[in-house]
Amino acid sequence: MMKMFLNAIIYGMIYAVKLYENMDKGVIAL
Repeated sequence: MMKMFLNAIIYGMIYAVKLYENMDKGVIAL
């Protein structure tokens, strides 16, 4: 159970970073 929770946090952090990078590129494109 705890391992799944940690995996979810790590996955969420990676997803947030990718989303942020894409947003950064979008701002530069504008």
